[in-house]
Amino acid sequence: MSSDPQNSSSKHLSEAPAEGETVDHDAIDPSYPIPTEDEAFKLLLHCHAPFVAELPEDARTVYDWSKGPPANFEYAEHSHLGDSLLLKWHDGNSYFGKNKKIRLENGLEVTYGQINGLGGDFFGGEDPISGVNTLDDQVNRFNNGYYTLAIRSESKGEAESLINQLQGEVDMFNDALQSGKPPYKGFKSFLRSSTDNLYSSIKGWWSGREKGYLGLALINYDHFGEEARKAYNAGHTAALRLAAACNKDPLGLERAYARNAFADHFLQDSFAAGHIRVPRTKLTSSYPHARDKCAHHMHHEDGKYGLTVGNPLGDWWVMYGDQLLLDHQNKKNLEICKRALAVSVQEVYDAWSTGHVPSPDAFGAWKYAPILDSAWDEKNHVAMFNKDGIPRKKLLDRWHREYEKPNGWWTYAGIAAAMTFVD
Repeated sequence: MSSDPQNSSSKHLSEAPAEGETVDHDAIDPSYPIPTEDEAFKLLLHCHAPFVAELPEDARTVYDWSKGPPANFEYAEHSHLGDSLLLKWHDGNSYFGKNKKIRLENGLEVTYGQINGLGGDFFGGEDPISGVNTLDDQVNRFNNGYYTLAIRSESKGEAESLINQLQGEVDMFNDALQSGKPPYKGFKSFLRSSTDNLYSSIKGWWSGREKGYLGLALINYDHFGEEARKAYNAGHTAALRLAAACNKDPLGLERAYARNAFADHFLQDSFAAGHIRVPRTKLTSSYPHARDKCAHHMHHEDGKYGLTVGNPLGDWWVMYGDQLLLDHQNKKNLEICKRALAVSVQEVYDAWSTGHVPSPDAFGAWKYAPILDSAWDEKNHVAMFNKDGIPRKKLLDRWHREYEKPNGWWTYAGIAAAMTFVD
């Protein structure tokens, strides 16, 4: 498969392949315009987050990309979840996450929820945590990602700047909460505000440091399905090991909470419908990233229409996607998610106070999280792509149960382009 669009086959995608010919499913239709570098950057931001497409119809709007990327609520939602948790502190009291700043190794002072929002999406390592097989190797990769936020000296200023720029999203999110309206109701008005500074800073970080938002968007496998579980298990293990080893040192508990907050991002993703059954590792490709765009389309379809899921405790409920965390239809999902997060932070405190580190098989959060296979139940609409990354034969019919491997013009690039117009 060629990674250079200029070297792609010149055969028009509507032509059937000759007998025995290998079909390049990422080939580019010559009639389809190749994006500029800046357009590709914007496309990848769109792949990484649902943005407007996952909102209810009455909340959608046409966005002017010249103003930079729209806010996506993922940061505000992650932050809200973490800041609403009760953390047992080394002084014997419990505090809401929003009321306690945690001082990281590089001097950055942030709340538990702010780490939830930054970890994984804006700061992360060179390689996916789930890309290696052993727990110890996964923990090492998690620690590499944590380093980019908490230990790397330059990250202190970068994170402070980013938090300030994201505060408008958080303020609007909180205003909607106080008014009793779903946060997406204020989404259109917020999109009209300028996001030039955020756009420039995120793009600059991509050019200037390890990965950044754009680079992490290309390898965000750790945010989906089984990979999200591996990422959380690695990060939670790192937090528990530190907590248990610090001999009840107060600073050790805070640093363990910081690592766990980074890990909890992946646990939170496991309660968003668009992150449950997307075969992200199958839907990835080289420039111009057509399969990655297909992953985005499946992500927002599942998130918008919701999925009925069950957990090991016997609970069944309907979960929705990013941006709909606090919608009334997502109420039970939010309640169960918060229970899982409460168990996660309690296990860190328990490791700090007892010195015991449970194995991933005993992590309590997964009792509450949905069983992945439950999302594939026939009561749900048919997945846009199956577990092997093969699309529905009738892409626009969510209840059509046949899959067909792309052939000829019906390539992943064609699917990505077609579904963009549907969005």
